[in-house]
Amino acid sequence: MAKKLIKLKKTLSKDLAVKRLSSALKGRKIAFAISGGIGATEAVKIAREIRRQGAEVRAFLSPEARKFITPLSIEWATLEKPVLTAGPRVEYLEVFDAVLVCPATLHTLSKSALALSQNVVDLVIANQLGSSGLVLMVPAMNEQLWNHPALKDSLEKLQSWGVKLYPSATEEDRIKVPESKGLVQWLIEELKVKK
Repeated sequence: MAKKLIKLKKTLSKDLAVKRLSSALKGRKIAFAISGGIGATEAVKIAREIRRQGAEVRAFLSPEARKFITPLSIEWATLEKPVLTAGPRVEYLEVFDAVLVCPATLHTLSKSALALSQNVVDLVIANQLGSSGLVLMVPAMNEQLWNHPALKDSLEKLQSWGVKLYPSATEEDRIKVPESKGLVQWLIEELKVKK
């Protein structure tokens, strides 16, 4: 029985491990803010790719994100329970090397530009902006939403505050979450610039 338990523990730790591809993000703490949209389904791949580059990932899920992806999946990908609600531990007030917002929906982009904080994703963004920290947003939405007249103003305001926007491409009439390796390479490059 004890041998079976040891074998099971080894199997579980192999399942959680990622192959380190580089140390480009070694010692970095990344807040991964996941908002609601179909792009949230890419979060597991993105979180694991960030870990492959050596970073520690702390995930924050909006209530809308939990309609697309489970906290358990994110915990598996990051090795930590995601932050779901504001509470006494105030994890959103932690200092991070960067906050990566993906997907950044019309709703999240607009609320951020108005400094509205209704959930932990909004709070971690607001805290990072208030600390003059690096905020990287990856817009993902239907093209009609992307063309909303108010969004341009929101994006300009966010960029004037130092927010960096991923140069997303339109595909199938949608602004989609990019492939994880390219996205994480962008994160690495932006952190180099921030130094």
